[in-house]
Amino acid sequence: MPAPYSFVLSDESLNSYGFRFLTDGIDTSLFEKNPIALWVHSRPYGWNKNAEPLPIGKWVNIRKDGKKLVADLEFDEDDDFAVSLMRKVEKGIINMVSIGARAITTSDDPSVLIKGQTRPTVVQSLLMEASLVDIGANRNALRLQDEFGADINLSDRDGNHLLPLLSDIHLQNSDMKLSEQIAQVLKLSDGASEAEILVAVQQAAKDAIQLADLQGQVTNLTAEKTRLEGELKTFQDAQTAAAEAKRVALVDGAIAAKKITAAQKDTYLKFAEADFDGTKSILDAMKGVTELGDGGQGGNEVKLGAWDARQKEINDNLKNRK
Repeated sequence: MPAPYSFVLSDESLNSYGFRFLTDGIDTSLFEKNPIALWVHSRPYGWNKNAEPLPIGKWVNIRKDGKKLVADLEFDEDDDFAVSLMRKVEKGIINMVSIGARAITTSDDPSVLIKGQTRPTVVQSLLMEASLVDIGANRNALRLQDEFGADINLSDRDGNHLLPLLSDIHLQNSDMKLSEQIAQVLKLSDGASEAEILVAVQQAAKDAIQLADLQGQVTNLTAEKTRLEGELKTFQDAQTAAAEAKRVALVDGAIAAKKITAAQKDTYLKFAEADFDGTKSILDAMKGVTELGDGGQGGNEVKLGAWDARQKEINDNLKNRK
């Protein structure tokens, strides 16, 4: 199989209808799902499909190269008609291709118009197909659709709602001298001298540099703010953890000293969270409960009720008999 043949499918120059496509705005996502190559935008219709050309191949390596939309054409070598076209490409007889696209949005703003343009610029479009053609950018080679998928039929007198002929004002703007266009962008008065335009351009450049510097400072300050917020969060988390550990140590110490029971732990932790110093004072003032049989060492001896005292007496008697 011969190597693919590379073609420029579209660029931003004027076509024969007086408008142009912006390459960045060409959406190729749908086309890339079924990148068939046609001959002069023709597709087989009706019952006698053999009388009309089938797709002659497919487009591969579809890419944007600067202001150009580029792709490689792989011919279907099992199709005699496609092979005959491939031979003419090899001989240099046919060298052109043309896209079939759906115009989505257009603009007649002077910023996207160039000298000689008579119709709006297609700013956003959807690529539908790409064809090998004998003559590019004429009525038979450029198949254009509007945002609803309807073919756009252009003439020298009128046009589709997306691509009407530009008014004299637009044409005048597109033919303005560069200095006049600069004066318009800078909102200078009509008839501004070149010296006035130069001063305004220098001031605009100075303002742009200052703006870029300020934007850089904002970026740096934002990064510093983010860093300091992170450090503050780390410090606050450490403080919270230390305070929690301090409360737990206080309450656990009171439980170990038998000042409170384990069942009271959560209650005293909440007290300590609300008022640590007050809770500590209360726990420090408490005396630990003495275990039964410790002889009163380590704190106040527990005073037993009559029933518990009698039970203790019976148990002590039983121990003495042994």
